[in-house]
Amino acid sequence: MILFLDDEVDITDIFTQLMQKKYGYKVDAYNSPNAALRAVEKSPGLYDVIIADFQMPEMNGLKFSQMIRDNDKNTTIMICTGDPACITAEAAFETNLFSILKKPLRTDEIAEQIQAARRESREPCREAIR
Repeated sequence: MILFLDDEVDITDIFTQLMQKKYGYKVDAYNSPNAALRAVEKSPGLYDVIIADFQMPEMNGLKFSQMIRDNDKNTTIMICTGDPACITAEAAFETNLFSILKKPLRTDEIAEQIQAARRESREPCREAIR
């Protein structure tokens, strides 16, 4: 199951609909990092992939990812951002990000990253989608 986090409701609605209809993925979408953290804490191991926006009002995607990592070392985490350069290689490595997805998001590229994450071992990859 995929957890998708973005503070913009329209983005989470569109992403969820497209990923479910086009690829058959089960997606839980959240607009609040704190609500998403509670969901992960409530159901450990439920989400095999987490995709989080970088820039959000409550906390940024890296802080959110670090909080996930404190409790779960195995979940694949991807960050989406309009400016991949805002995430340093050191921060991506420390948080063990699988990838950095460049906005605007393209569902076909995200689906490829999800498939790759599910196939590959959990080694960090800081590959930005262009």
